[in-house]
Amino acid sequence: MAAMNSLDREQGPGKNPDDAIHAALPGLAPRELELVSRYSAPASVRGGRALYYQGDSGSAAFLVVSGRIRPYRLKSGSSSALDDAGPGSWLGLAETYLDLPYLADALAVESSQLRRFGRYNLFELLKEPRLKDLALGVLAREHYCLHDRLDASSATEKVARVVCARSGGPTSPATVGEAGTLRLAMTQSDIAEASGLARETVNRCLRRLEEAGLLETSRGEILVYDLRGLRAYEE
Repeated sequence: MAAMNSLDREQGPGKNPDDAIHAALPGLAPRELELVSRYSAPASVRGGRALYYQGDSGSAAFLVVSGRIRPYRLKSGSSSALDDAGPGSWLGLAETYLDLPYLADALAVESSQLRRFGRYNLFELLKEPRLKDLALGVLAREHYCLHDRLDASSATEKVARVVCARSGGPTSPATVGEAGTLRLAMTQSDIAEASGLARETVNRCLRRLEEAGLLETSRGEILVYDLRGLRAYEE
């Protein structure tokens, strides 16, 4: 069942789409921003609604301009959350490029504005070298994070990998505090969904990481003191 009827393609009065794209992709030159605007259409999805469902035809890729989308991977009757997609994140890029079904549900955590790239327009966009490099970087990071998680053998290593994935990258929701500390808006329930572990297990794993001096948990957030040590954590 497709979810495209939940999209509202009206950007809203008085808004310049190039301004919104520039805010999501601040490193692009004016010509590149114009190409992103030319080859995409504005789209929006309300909080709690699906952008698309796992198994739908991968007919379009999406750039998140504002808001937050959470992919859920369904398998054997259960679901696990993948990393949230915030402003500057891409969704469905690999599926659209390869013309394959979407690998996860994409549910809006909050009302979100996006740019939609049909397959033909995506290929036209990727003729621009800088934008092709941008897409390659997105796919390379996804590939790296996937193998990093697969390599984690213990529950604590899985939790460490999830926190690392949310802490790094250009679209990370983390903010930098004193002495380079990363302040990450993330709950234990978020980690449990992303790792496929029980919340009680996540709690025990976070205590081990705290004892190692790598992070500290607070209400609704995690303070990461040593991101490099967290990435290298092994049991």
